[in-house]
Amino acid sequence: MEDERYIAAHVAAYPADRGHVLVFNRSTDRPEVLSDQQFGILRRADRFDTIDRHIRKLFVSGWEDDGSDFVESTFRDLVSRRLLISEKTFRASFLQAPGKPETPPPITAVGLPTRDRIPQVQRCLKSWIENNQRFDRRPSYFVLDDSRADTHGELEKALAPFATAGASVHYAGVKEKARFAHEVACAAKSEGLPEEVVSFALLGDEGFFYSYGANRNASLLAAPGEIFATTDDDIVCQPAVPPEIPPALFLSALNDPSIFRFYDDRKKLTESVETSDVDVLSFHEKLLGRTITGCLSAIGSGAALDVEGVSPEAAYSLGRPASLVRLTATGHWGDCGMESPHLLLQLNDASRELLLRSKQRYAKAKESRETFRRVAGYTVSKTALFAGMNIGIDGRRLLPPFLPVGRNEDGMFAMILHLCADDALVGHLPLAIQHSPMGQRFYEPGPIPNAAPRFAEVVSTIAGGFHPTGGRSGVSERLFDLGKVLVDAGSMKVDDFRSFVEQAWVSESSRYISYLEYLLARHHGEPKYWAEDVQSFIERLNDFTVHGPVAAPRELLADQSPEQAIESCRRGVRRFGQLLQWWPVIWETARGLREKGIRLARPI
Repeated sequence: MEDERYIAAHVAAYPADRGHVLVFNRSTDRPEVLSDQQFGILRRADRFDTIDRHIRKLFVSGWEDDGSDFVESTFRDLVSRRLLISEKTFRASFLQAPGKPETPPPITAVGLPTRDRIPQVQRCLKSWIENNQRFDRRPSYFVLDDSRADTHGELEKALAPFATAGASVHYAGVKEKARFAHEVACAAKSEGLPEEVVSFALLGDEGFFYSYGANRNASLLAAPGEIFATTDDDIVCQPAVPPEIPPALFLSALNDPSIFRFYDDRKKLTESVETSDVDVLSFHEKLLGRTITGCLSAIGSGAALDVEGVSPEAAYSLGRPASLVRLTATGHWGDCGMESPHLLLQLNDASRELLLRSKQRYAKAKESRETFRRVAGYTVSKTALFAGMNIGIDGRRLLPPFLPVGRNEDGMFAMILHLCADDALVGHLPLAIQHSPMGQRFYEPGPIPNAAPRFAEVVSTIAGGFHPTGGRSGVSERLFDLGKVLVDAGSMKVDDFRSFVEQAWVSESSRYISYLEYLLARHHGEPKYWAEDVQSFIERLNDFTVHGPVAAPRELLADQSPEQAIESCRRGVRRFGQLLQWWPVIWETARGLREKGIRLARPI
């Protein structure tokens, strides 16, 4: 026991009688009663370490050493009650004896969502075709066009030379999506599927300008039952990988285990990047569709498993033997894709050190969106945060839909996946790919960040009150239950909806403020220029929560009154709830149509 390393079990804690805490051990499905002192000791064992080192860290943190053996005996008692989990047991939970090798099928399709950006699509598609051809790959390319203006087939004409040269290029515009929505609704007529629900999934809502998520849903329905990749239209397939990739798989508790580096402008960033001639899709295939054991095998013989970044909750989530990596994501170099630099306030460890190395560096990072973001090695997490610039998707089994309207549709997708699919893991790849919008973008001037929520934040605030019901663990069941929460909220009268969202926002902003105050305390309010921004944002968030139109998403206020924006928001919440409830039927029907040769996109 002296050399064995332990971590706390993932527990839910509830107040009991005076001086005691009732904990429910999620690993054993058993309740236990602990004294406040015992529970305090358990909470401190938040990383794998020996009992001796856990004890020493406890004393260093201020726990009084009274000379008794209370602390040591408590640790040993927690081990016997399985409230402390050994690293040996954790590894054994998924590193089973070798059986039939895992051989997920290769990536056979690449989706390119776009809207009104013909030059970007041409550049993106050309770079992907060239990269894949160099490694003897011939995937199909699905260009999913959300352009609303009648361009008389200009995009199709621009894509035709690629098809003529031998690439398998398919196209779906608004008309094709509307046709497919009708096909799906007719095929599922016996189920009672309303066509307007499918249309919302693929085309969005007239009250919202942004419909990025609808185009991503088109990717899901263009290749149902397949393993595929998607890439934004302003991505250029110019990958950058580390000089040496560690022969290891890193398990992480972080929402984003990437390291960020910051640059004054695109020229300086471009000059610093050394690109690599590597098979990008093969990086996705190292992890996509695999268990943790399968990931280790794909990385290479003798690959090590690094558990230093595991927390109690992550140990519980990652240790499920049946868990699969359902999503993979590359890093990026170029524009960071964020409209606000608010995430800068929350960076930790290496990224924080790089950001705050000087006041000038920090000030410049609040202006320039040019960043380099990548993990150090192949990494797996159970994350609720996800950037969708270039992702791999294991679509062989049901996944949630994207939020069809508004921005941050990829973040909402990750959140819903986290809530509804216990066995779904996310893989982070040690490869950064170029994100190069036409022209350099800058953050909006003014204080960081804007405290007003976007539509996605309103939806996530409502969804944050969802707690899966025991016995309803399937993805379909949880999507239906979460959908009901949103439908119920979106079916309220306008005044009731406004009050409901405001109440939920108070709870959500309170949690966020508590986290920011924790960061201030953790870093002792240093450096002062960072701490001033954090404190300023806390004040603005408090002010907005009291006085702002919380239920009127900020992206709608550009062309709608607050009252109109609240009504659009209410309708959007209800429609997204309906989509979650019907999505399993939509996805299964699309898969059945695919088997009959009826597909969303048509070949060019």
